[in-house]
Amino acid sequence: MTGDNYHQNNNNNFIVTRKQYPLVSNKELKNISEQLFDELPNILHSLNLNFQVKKYSKSTKDECLFPLFTIPKEFFESFPILQLIYKLYDNYNIYSNHAEDMTVEENIEENAFINSLLDTKIMANTMNFLATKGYFRKNLDTYKQIIKKIWFGLYSRSNHTSLGSSGFEHVFLVEQRKDRRIIGLHNWIFFAIEESNEKVNYLGYINNKRIDNKAVVAELYFNYLNKTKSSSMFIGTLPEFDIALYTICFFTRPNKNCNIQLKNEKITIQSWVQHSHNEKFIASSFPKV
Repeated sequence: MTGDNYHQNNNNNFIVTRKQYPLVSNKELKNISEQLFDELPNILHSLNLNFQVKKYSKSTKDECLFPLFTIPKEFFESFPILQLIYKLYDNYNIYSNHAEDMTVEENIEENAFINSLLDTKIMANTMNFLATKGYFRKNLDTYKQIIKKIWFGLYSRSNHTSLGSSGFEHVFLVEQRKDRRIIGLHNWIFFAIEESNEKVNYLGYINNKRIDNKAVVAELYFNYLNKTKSSSMFIGTLPEFDIALYTICFFTRPNKNCNIQLKNEKITIQSWVQHSHNEKFIASSFPKV
């Protein structure tokens, strides 16, 4: 099977070439996803979830008396990775057609987050797995550059000329298109923080599935900047877990259903790829419910 492979040229840059690499079977995807889930700490009980109303239609009527999350402030202080991801939230302009302007300080914050990710066993196992399968070289510097490129590399979304989007901003934050439509927001941490800041108004859930009382996969319906939207996401997972699964699916099942398994629960992840200047980036990634 042929596929896109990242490697370094003489200028130490990553480029995309066509290369033969081993096929990752569905069984291997299920095995690696189960292994990663086993490494995930159980923090779900700390989130005080209150799903309330199940939505059967896209009604904008707010029937939820309480927020979805009620999380003690000290919870976020107990996980350094959450403090690092929080620092990234003000680095982005919400408008996808507005060029991002990365400062030196923002680049340092981004690199600190990537380093912290790769310090986790979940991400180390993920990158080693993909390297063993031949997608890129097996060394830490390569891993950092790969994550930096596919998640944080800037590109133009929806044929705009401005480099105003990235996979990280779309999945872990939120974006607004030129027509004011809200897109992205597939992460519970950002959702919870924006809800506590009264920027997200939770309207109910469309569907949810509890996984071993350790995580939830849910499709939520909500209002953001006076625009209604539904988004699916994992709840109760840490950033390294989401990025690990989405990175695996980006490489092994690009633009396809990526079938994984968590505690014998079958989950499908949709991974979309963005092509820009002969390179590939994460356009979006999220679990289907």
